This record gives sequence, C-alpha cells and structure tokens, in this order.
Amino acid sequence: MPRKGVRAVAVHGAAAMYLLGILLAFVAPWVSCLFYATVAAIWFISDRRIESRIKQ
Repeated sequence: MPRKGVRAVAVHGAAAMYLLGILLAFVAPWVSCLFYATVAAIWFISDRRIESRIKQ
C-alpha cells in the first residue's frame, strides 16, 4: 500500500475514533478514553520523524 494511502486511512480512522469517543463519553467514559489513547498511539507510531529515529 502506498504511503499516502496509509496516511489517509490513519486520518479517517482517527476522525471516526474521535467521533465515537465523543459520543461514548456520555455512556461509557472509560471506552471513550480508550478510543483517545488508541488515536494517540496511532499518531505516535506512524510519525515519520519517530520512524527515522528508530531506524538510526
């Protein structure tokens, strides 16, 4: 999969998870926090600067 495709999936997935997190915050706050933490992990792992540091 090309790099731009991966980035697009991450952007759309993060937006969907944020929306679900907001909606679930009123019903199950712990699930909402789980979504936010997952989005943070997705962006942390896919950051190119971090990837380049790990490869060094």
